[in-house]
Amino acid sequence: MRVLSATTDIARVGIAIYGIAPSSELESFAKDLQPALSLHARVSHVQHLASGEGVSYGLRTKLSQAATIATLPIGYADGIQRRLWKVGGEVLIGGKRCPIVGVVTMDQLMVNCGDADVQIGDHAVLIGTQDSQSISANEVAAKLETIGYEIVCGISARVPRKYLDSQKVITMKILLVSLVDTDRLAQIVAKHVRPRDMIILAGEMGAGKTTFTQSFGRALGVTDLITSPTFNLLHNYGSGRMSLHHADLYRLERTGELADLGLDELQDSGGVIAVEWGDIVGDELGDALIMGFAHEVGGAENSADAPRTVTIESRGAQWASRFNKLSEELVASFKVLARG
Repeated sequence: MRVLSATTDIARVGIAIYGIAPSSELESFAKDLQPALSLHARVSHVQHLASGEGVSYGLRTKLSQAATIATLPIGYADGIQRRLWKVGGEVLIGGKRCPIVGVVTMDQLMVNCGDADVQIGDHAVLIGTQDSQSISANEVAAKLETIGYEIVCGISARVPRKYLDSQKVITMKILLVSLVDTDRLAQIVAKHVRPRDMIILAGEMGAGKTTFTQSFGRALGVTDLITSPTFNLLHNYGSGRMSLHHADLYRLERTGELADLGLDELQDSGGVIAVEWGDIVGDELGDALIMGFAHEVGGAENSADAPRTVTIESRGAQWASRFNKLSEELVASFKVLARG
């Protein structure tokens, strides 16, 4: 990467994929890189301590003056090294650098916020930028006498990941004029589907979601009769080239009830999930291809063969990489009403 003229078609970028330099000696070559990872937490507890009081296990840190101590629910089980308090580790809260005080525990760490007005729920940054202040992975590594690789690779699996680029929504609206079009759409989507994919079918009752799922199942090779899941919440079909799980979430009163259906476990088993959920499309279901069915204005709403519009959205990294090819086939096969 330092000598671009020496490269051909590909380059092994290494840790540059995180947007950071592999070492402090190479920082000058990485000045145009933008960090792709940040680490955040929320203040879970606030306590005002007097001068001389100790903090954390063993009360090893004694306050030289009264201070507001904020607790963050993140510790060495999450990848924050236990000795960071000894080497000048800091956290950004309210756009200011606040030192970590006391031993980093398994699940928590404490931060000295001085006389700042800190509240439970306030945003804290351990790696990243807040206002005009930044803490890089290499800065943390230098304090611990290690390398940035260890810091970013050390963030444990129990820390929730949020892929910001995956929140970008790509949208296309097409017109289906008959059941033949519905069947063709299902075949195209089935060609691009992979194990553990989720398809969310939104729209009012009778808009064609179950009809699409029946065609989609046939395209996957499902030989069982696919029926509406309205009275069962979940139907499982395992006879195709990959299992199909057809769920009806209309009657869920709250998104917290999703856990009771075990959709995560079904995805982990390698199946494809088709979810019907009215007009509610919550982020709780994660990466998905969202298909919103609606009757065409002026069409016969009670006819299965009546014209319909389908708005198709890609949400998440899992579908984003395939949406361009999918959309190319849709453009070639249907009348496109909108694209963005």
